[in-house]
Amino acid sequence: MNGKRYYSWYSANGNWIGTTYDISDYNNGLPAAVNQTIASKYSGYTIDKANQVTWNDQTAYDLKLKNGDNKMKVLIDTNGNVLKQKDK
Repeated sequence: MNGKRYYSWYSANGNWIGTTYDISDYNNGLPAAVNQTIASKYSGYTIDKANQVTWNDQTAYDLKLKNGDNKMKVLIDTNGNVLKQKDK
């Protein structure tokens, strides 16, 4: 859809659970609050991959960050709040 490949998942009953798609333009494809959180909390890291994830009535951004050999996966909501963080 609109040049993007979307993925959705459903329950066994056929109810929608969530949808995700890749974001390739990190500067324009992410909300300013997400970019601000990355700049302030993850200084020195660059975005290796970004996905927008939507479930229920919530949207967040699943990001793979790297800084040299250090890698991290974070989930940040549209307001810039870190919901999950995992070192890889």
